[in-house]
Amino acid sequence: MLINEQSQEINTSQMTFDEALTKAGDSHKYQKLVFIYFGFQWFVANWILLSPVYLFRDPIVDCQGDNNCLASCLGGDYNDSGCNTFICTDPPKFQYLTGDSITTAFSTILACNNENISSILQSMPYVGSLVGFFLFSFVADNYGRKLALTLAWMSATIGCLGLGLAQNLQMVAIGYFLTGFGVNPSITIHFSFINEHTLGDFRDIQNIGVQIFFGVGEICLVLIGYFFPEWRILCLFWFTIPIFVLNFGMIFVQESPKFLYSKNKVKSVKVLNLIASVNGKESINASDVQDNPCEEENNSKVYSIIDLIRYKSIRLNFICGLIMFFGVILVYYGISFASDSLGLNFYINNIIIGISEIIAYLITNAVVVKLRRRLWIMIGFTVCGVLSICYAFFPGADSISLFWKIVQTILAGFMRFVISCVLSLSYIYLSELFPTVVRSLALGLCSAAGTFGSISCPFIKKAAQNINVNPIIMFGIIGLFTGNIIIFLKETFNEPLQDDISEKQKCDKQIKQFQLIVYFQKSQIIHFKNKKI
Repeated sequence: MLINEQSQEINTSQMTFDEALTKAGDSHKYQKLVFIYFGFQWFVANWILLSPVYLFRDPIVDCQGDNNCLASCLGGDYNDSGCNTFICTDPPKFQYLTGDSITTAFSTILACNNENISSILQSMPYVGSLVGFFLFSFVADNYGRKLALTLAWMSATIGCLGLGLAQNLQMVAIGYFLTGFGVNPSITIHFSFINEHTLGDFRDIQNIGVQIFFGVGEICLVLIGYFFPEWRILCLFWFTIPIFVLNFGMIFVQESPKFLYSKNKVKSVKVLNLIASVNGKESINASDVQDNPCEEENNSKVYSIIDLIRYKSIRLNFICGLIMFFGVILVYYGISFASDSLGLNFYINNIIIGISEIIAYLITNAVVVKLRRRLWIMIGFTVCGVLSICYAFFPGADSISLFWKIVQTILAGFMRFVISCVLSLSYIYLSELFPTVVRSLALGLCSAAGTFGSISCPFIKKAAQNINVNPIIMFGIIGLFTGNIIIFLKETFNEPLQDDISEKQKCDKQIKQFQLIVYFQKSQIIHFKNKKI
């Protein structure tokens, strides 16, 4: 009884980690500066992740006065079977296919019976993302968020430069792989930073806020793609230079103090004091912060996918998170890939889609602190599925009127609005489902599952076109069934973030009690010796 009272007295005299973070400033100047920096990384990341839509545009048919070509290619549509056959069966006629995209940039003309190669190349940034999520999420949870973010962004920089200097399709594939390998894991790691160096409503606002930058980036990409359509200029000047400059911002980003607290309290307090100095707050003494009883174990423990499956408390969260994220990313990127299958002009379609996305993030940002995560994610997937089925009732492409073309584009914009809201909530929901020690790992692996969705987009689009179905229908229906899998998970709204895995916490509590008993026994011995003297 005495031990329990004395241990309680010691615990209450020291600050918890959250109390220490509050003292250092949990939503002040430092957090705002890092938020802006992360926002610019999201801004540029959009250009990389949506660039296949612009770098692999369909070629334009220029018959150069050839009457046979003019007769075969009425309307200048190379996708027309007669036009495609006329040009692609005779290599000298390849010159009739012009354009500024990778589709016609090299000796292998992707427009001529090389659609599979084109689909593979367009999926390479997402294949790179898949590999990057496995590697950098492991690094982030075991060796530090900052190290993982730095290495990932540097990889993306090298990939952008390689893509811009590519002299053949093989170099395009390697460059594209490296860009996705670095950029997608980078923006996912941001969520661990935000959740671990910020408290309160500002944490949710930042989680949505970075995605507003992402949406604005999409609008800018449409304008840049319109005025600078040449693929090499896009890669070298508009992609490589900004992503290179953003490497230097990492100098001002501190390691996540909560991550360090799980490993080493002294280092965590050191970072908290650096944050406090930026925020104009008082410094903190390490002795004023409670020890982490799991510190020694977490320093030696290396977390992996096995831990996400082994522990019952997070196993179902992980499995359902994988399936849900596959669905949300499939629908999100699928709408962009299908934008050239809609009624209006390609650029107009993407402007409307981009504006819809920004509006979604702004609205979500305003109300996220009041939204139940699971409920609204499921509603969003259901709405997207219903909207996608509407495309089955539109007239065919040959007979569709301007009115129905406008309706198609508006529906696509509304679908992007809904799925963007779902995507925002999905990141927050997954961050809240998993404890600190495996949060980056879980987010990274769930995002990796999402890349299977983005990888599938060009192939699903081609398959849909082969059976004369609008690709959006397939994207929406698949998303409807995969997204609602989270019905089996718990709600996390207004729930505190968990630091450690539940099964381990029970064991750690017993260890802490044992350590306190040993501590007080030593105190009693010292007290007895002093009294004897």
